[in-house]
Amino acid sequence: NATANAGDITITSSSTAPLTLSSVSGNVVAISSTSTGADLNLGGAVNGATSVALTTAANGDIYRTSVAGVITAPSVTLTSGGNVGTLANRILTDANTLTVIANTAGANAFISEVDAVTLGATSSANATFDLVAGGNLTLDNLSGTIVKLATTNGGNIIRNAGSVSATSLTLTSDSGNIGASPAGTNGIFTNAGTIAASTTGDIYINDTNAGTVNVGVLSGSIVALNTALNMALQQNVIGTASVSLTAGGAGNITQLAGRTITTPNLALASTTGNFG
Repeated sequence: NATANAGDITITSSSTAPLTLSSVSGNVVAISSTSTGADLNLGGAVNGATSVALTTAANGDIYRTSVAGVITAPSVTLTSGGNVGTLANRILTDANTLTVIANTAGANAFISEVDAVTLGATSSANATFDLVAGGNLTLDNLSGTIVKLATTNGGNIIRNAGSVSATSLTLTSDSGNIGASPAGTNGIFTNAGTIAASTTGDIYINDTNAGTVNVGVLSGSIVALNTALNMALQQNVIGTASVSLTAGGAGNITQLAGRTITTPNLALASTTGNFG
C-alpha cells in the first residue's frame, strides 16, 4: 500500500517475485518492476491525480487479480515486457488518455476502459491488442498482429491522427459510428490484411494496404470502405442505408462465392480495375 495524497509516488522493485499493488494513491504515480520475469499484480485500486505509469521488464506481465484493481488517472501508461491483462481478466482503466505497449514477442494486451478514452500514439502489442471502451474511442497510431477495438454505450470510434496497422482488424460498436464521412479524410485509417466492422451506426474506413484487403463481415447503416488496391469480399456486406466500396487505381473488387451485398443503395468504384 502507498498513499501520498497530493504528493508523487515512485516505486522501483528489483525483486524477482510479483509486486502486488493493493492500494496506491498519489499525484504522479510511477511504479516499475525491473527484474526479468517479475510481474505487477493489480490487487487493488491505483489512483493518480495527474498520471499513472506501470512498467515491467522483459517477460514481466501486468495482470489483475481483484475486481477492485482499477487504474484511475487522466493519463495512464502501461509498458510491459510481457502481457497486459488477459482475455478473462482485462486490465480495468478509467483514463482520459491511455497508452499501452506490449511489444515482446507473443505479448498481448487486453484492456477494458470504463468510458471515453483517447489512445496514445505509441500503443501497440506484438500479438493481440484488444480494447473495449464504454464511450467514444479516439485513435492515433496503433499496431498489433490482431487488433480488436470495441465501444459500448453508443460510443463512436474516431480517428484523431495516424493509422491502425494489423494483420487482422475488427472494429465494433453497439450503436455508435465507426469513422466519419467522407471515408477518405475522416474515416478510420487502416493498413490491414483483413478488416471486419459492425455497428447499427455508420462505418467509414480508408485502408492503405498496397496489396489485397480481405473483407470480413461489414454491417452497418451507411457502409463506406476505400482500399488502395484490391478488395476481396470474404463475407457478407450489409448496409441498411447504403454501401459504397471503392478500390483505388487498378484495384479489383472480388467476392467469394455465396456471399452477398445487401443494401437499398449500392455504389462500386475503381479507376481501372474489375468488379467480380
